[in-house]
Amino acid sequence: MKNKKTIILIVFIFILNISVFAGWFYLFSTIRGNMVEIVNTRRDLALVEKKMESRRSLKDMINGLSKERKKINSVFFNTDTMVNFIESLEGMARQTGVSLEFNSITINKKTKTGPLFRFQLSGDFGKVFRYFSLLENMPFPVIVKKAHIKTENKEWVADFDVVLTTFVYEQDKGTKVKSK
Repeated sequence: MKNKKTIILIVFIFILNISVFAGWFYLFSTIRGNMVEIVNTRRDLALVEKKMESRRSLKDMINGLSKERKKINSVFFNTDTMVNFIESLEGMARQTGVSLEFNSITINKKTKTGPLFRFQLSGDFGKVFRYFSLLENMPFPVIVKKAHIKTENKEWVADFDVVLTTFVYEQDKGTKVKSK
């Protein structure tokens, strides 16, 4: 009987060992499967973070370019923004203390040259000459076609023909052509 109890005890311990081993094996394989899932999730998360960083970087670059684009576009004029150029001419007249009178503004769409501004200045010679100097050094690319200075009744009068070279003509298709 003692022998039978020993055999039952050995069989019971053997079955207990097998069930513990099976439990450990099941637990280990479940952990292994979860680790693979965790690794895949981390890889996906890293890819998403990389994409988000790329988007942030691209957004910052676009924002930086939009500021530079505004600076570039501020140099080019069209019929809507030509007022800025006229106001610059008038501002220089106030700054130098001369009288400015526009004679005409001609826009020739056929030749695609910039608009021709004809205007007259009157004032002291030094002030008229200073205006001419400022006109040559404007931040806008201009060509002075004519600059005729004469004296009338002890006052200096200058006739100017100026072409704004960065004028953009809008075409029917929505594309823009830069004048040269």
